[in-house]
Amino acid sequence: MFGFFVLIAAIAYGVSWYYGDFYITIFALIFAFFYILWTYFASDKLALAVNSAHEIAKKDNPRLWNAVENLTIATGSPMPKSILLTTPRQMLLPLAATPNMLLSRLLVVY
Repeated sequence: MFGFFVLIAAIAYGVSWYYGDFYITIFALIFAFFYILWTYFASDKLALAVNSAHEIAKKDNPRLWNAVENLTIATGSPMPKSILLTTPRQMLLPLAATPNMLLSRLLVVY
């Protein structure tokens, strides 16, 4: 994200220098900042919507739920939100928003 911000800043500075109007740089940096915030907080929702994923509960698939629950108990992490991706090979994706939660667990169900 920092690289994107630096790239936009360099391009905006070059365009501002060419036209002699440095408000272009200010506008571009504000736009880049809000774009980075939007992608950071909304990209997971977009990816889930594209894959037509839905959140599961324990009653939907107890075997998957127990697998995620056992992983969280073993690692001492809080229980993440579990999302089922409806693809030809269904996958359960435990989502987490912070590093303290279960981030790197991906269970593939055959």
